[in-house]
Amino acid sequence: MAIIGCSSDGQMDDAKFSKPMPWIGIYIAAASLACLIAVSADLIHGIRGRKLWFPSKFFCLNATTLAIIAVAVKLSVDLNTPMPHRHDQLSKLSSSAMICTIMANSMPSLGVTENKDTMMNLMAVVILVVTMIVNICIQFVTGVIYVFWVEHALIMLLMLILLMTMTASAISIPKMKHYFELKYKINEEALKESSNEFGEEGNQVVNILRDRLMKIWMMSHTSSPQFMGIVLMCKATQYVSIFLMFWIMTCYDHCKKLKSKVSFSISSVSSEGESKPVPKLDLRRFVLHLEGEEEFVEVMMNHNRDATNHWIQVGEKKQPKLLIELLEKCSFLQGFKGVEAFDSDQVFSLHAQVAPYSWSLPLVTLASIVVALPNINRDSVKKLVNTLNEGLPFVKFVENNMDKGELVKLRTAAEIVWLGVDLYDKWLDVDLHELSLQDKSLKETLEKLADAAKIRYEKSKAKYNHICMTMSPSFWPPRVLACHSMYRICKTALSNHELTTSERLFEAVTVMISDILGACLTNLPRVISNKCWNSAIEEREDTVRHAVYILGKTKKIIEMIEKRVFPRVDFCRGSYIEDWRLMHKQNSFSHFVPSFLENDTHAAPPKSSDFCLNID
Repeated sequence: MAIIGCSSDGQMDDAKFSKPMPWIGIYIAAASLACLIAVSADLIHGIRGRKLWFPSKFFCLNATTLAIIAVAVKLSVDLNTPMPHRHDQLSKLSSSAMICTIMANSMPSLGVTENKDTMMNLMAVVILVVTMIVNICIQFVTGVIYVFWVEHALIMLLMLILLMTMTASAISIPKMKHYFELKYKINEEALKESSNEFGEEGNQVVNILRDRLMKIWMMSHTSSPQFMGIVLMCKATQYVSIFLMFWIMTCYDHCKKLKSKVSFSISSVSSEGESKPVPKLDLRRFVLHLEGEEEFVEVMMNHNRDATNHWIQVGEKKQPKLLIELLEKCSFLQGFKGVEAFDSDQVFSLHAQVAPYSWSLPLVTLASIVVALPNINRDSVKKLVNTLNEGLPFVKFVENNMDKGELVKLRTAAEIVWLGVDLYDKWLDVDLHELSLQDKSLKETLEKLADAAKIRYEKSKAKYNHICMTMSPSFWPPRVLACHSMYRICKTALSNHELTTSERLFEAVTVMISDILGACLTNLPRVISNKCWNSAIEEREDTVRHAVYILGKTKKIIEMIEKRVFPRVDFCRGSYIEDWRLMHKQNSFSHFVPSFLENDTHAAPPKSSDFCLNID
């Protein structure tokens, strides 16, 4: 291809300058497609989340999206390129219409960013829209745009309306955030003061938790930054759309209620013993709204209640079946005695100070020992590993929300150990599967694990001696803590003369794991409740949604613990595993267990009105 330039007589051949350039069109089309995909993703996310607007999760105003928008609307701002055909003129009109759609859809994102970033994004949109309007007017005068005059005029009018709405919203949102935050704090304090409901006789923890989460969800949803943005926009540009969606949602609610009535009438005939439907809560006072928006309260209340129940039902469909089956083996009436049994104080410590435990570290260490046991059915071992894969996320959920930073190293050690055990059947660099295949007795296997842990402990301690000598044991390096845990647990198993075979040790370790999980999960109601309070305003809605989902997944577990634990045990003292171990050392459980129940861990507990599980 010849290089275009001036000829010998100084003339320029500009015939190719006016030819079409397909790559520019493809570039613009790709940018438009990216906008369409992001907006469609927001639409799907809004429908799945049962929102009355398109949440700006994938397409919000920021530097990236503004750059893509600028490319997508290039045709509208092109001043001098002749576009004589009608479909060319239509492409200019479509480009102008797209900016209106984008402005409307991205309006809720104004409340998500910080105030400074919001104003910067607004200025960028103002510059872009004003430039588009000026360029379109210039094209009217020069004749580049000669058809669809009326349509262009209407679109420019919509641009100005949306721009004014966006500007007013951006100015108002900081004050609205402050106002809603104050109202949220007032309702939050009122909810916290009502914590005595958990001590009322006949109230189930799950039902109380669900009602409380509905109230918190209502407050979080109606005070979310995106909700603020959509409220302001609805007042000016989408008033009709909201009421259209209201009637659609009303029809949907009526159909859903009719279906539930039919289903309930059929199920009540076949099962009379099922629980009664939960009465509808009056959540009006938890709907945070501005003055003059009282007519929206009922719409918000019905919609958000359905959303809460929806996420509970989603969680119920994904309940951890293997974990629930394992928890059946818990020694509920004996205060989860396996919490103390896995580590004996009679074992000689490798260090003058004994390192504490997190909930997860003894679980993964005991699982490592199970994988290394000889003459054990591999399917049983695999099932236990899969059960821990179901249970550890809930343990992590409890630890993340209750630990104040003191057990970070212990949790890291547990994650490192479990990664190796789950994926490679290795504890650190020790091949557990190969160890189980060796023709060794149970005692030799445990001694080999203990020796391996001691050797690696001494090497790691020598490497990090300055840390181990100056810092508290809970802040030791993760590898040191993992070795310390393995050594003590193996030595405890060796000191128990009743555990002489692999089968007996496997059963004992399974019960220990079950007890540790059960004791840890007694914190679930309190953690689920507290999780909703400890989040920023931008994250609050997602946090509450996740808490509702966790409640649905753990509903059966919470009900099991509530029904089977002995009524007088104070679980408020058991936030950490060391608290439970201390209670066992102080014999806080033994005098509560009737003699005829000492050997029956599955018997139903006696009824009492003294049970109080404080989850605040």
